[in-house]
Amino acid sequence: LCSWDKYFIWTDNCEKFLIERLINNSVYIKKKPEFIKIGLIYFNDLNKTLNLGNKKTIALFTYERHKFSPGLSTIAEWQYKNPKLLWNFYNQILSIANELNLQIIIKRKRNLENNIKIKRFESLFKILAKSKNVLIIDPRHSAYKVILNCDLVISQPFTSVGYAAKKLNKPSVYFDPTKQLKLDDNSANGVDVINDKILLKKWVMEKLKNEI
Repeated sequence: LCSWDKYFIWTDNCEKFLIERLINNSVYIKKKPEFIKIGLIYFNDLNKTLNLGNKKTIALFTYERHKFSPGLSTIAEWQYKNPKLLWNFYNQILSIANELNLQIIIKRKRNLENNIKIKRFESLFKILAKSKNVLIIDPRHSAYKVILNCDLVISQPFTSVGYAAKKLNKPSVYFDPTKQLKLDDNSANGVDVINDKILLKKWVMEKLKNEI
């Protein structure tokens, strides 16, 4: 159904995926379209300085779905099948941060209207906001600004921010507390995937070696 002559893409994997889907597996004869790799896409940013304190910092990024729509995308279905996914993600990382006395920085994607908020997600963030070593910042801050001002980035697979952090030369990893995803999934685009809390703690300690 896609017949455009030009595609703007982030990664080589995007090109491979589109060629496989649009050309190699097509019942129609199609010529190869033009692929233009554009790199990181910058968005608006809040014109305020981030004050993250003096501790070593880990920025956390997740995917928050706001409608119960299983089957519409891989990530949405994954979250639907694992209702405690966000809690497990944050709770395990927060436990590591408390053990190592690190500051967790959480930037949600955007401010939401009340009619599309999911109550259990909002309850989770209220609990996190009261937790030791957690700072939830204004979501209007650019994700890239947060990345550049933090020491490490841990993301939920396979958010684009995890890949962006790697491109910005920040230590970046995907964390899968469900242990359901392949560690070598192409969607990771070269970012390591860790699915074990002990291994994640080792990764954090290695990246902050001699600093904690």
